[in-house]
Amino acid sequence: MQGQVRIAWSFLNDAFLSSKCAEAKPEVVAAACLLLALEVSMQELKKSSEENTKNGVEGDKDEHLVRATPTLATRWWNGFGIEDSDILHAAGWICQICIEHSTT
Repeated sequence: MQGQVRIAWSFLNDAFLSSKCAEAKPEVVAAACLLLALEVSMQELKKSSEENTKNGVEGDKDEHLVRATPTLATRWWNGFGIEDSDILHAAGWICQICIEHSTT
């Protein structure tokens, strides 16, 4: 979980590069950063599991983590009163900032 927190914090730092951050509800920005971090972590776990399988190493150890990682399907943010459209919109502009920031 520590790695996911660091990734979310990184997304949040990038989000502050946009005026949209000041316009959005703080809980939506925070949840969007956490969602992005969880998605990045899940992709890394899947990649690791696929590489282990390709190299003949048992991937079962990682597979339970992939299945347990919250994703879009779980809609955990609804428990905080955040609408799907709000978090997806925020995640979209945060990703755009990260892309622009990484290419400059």
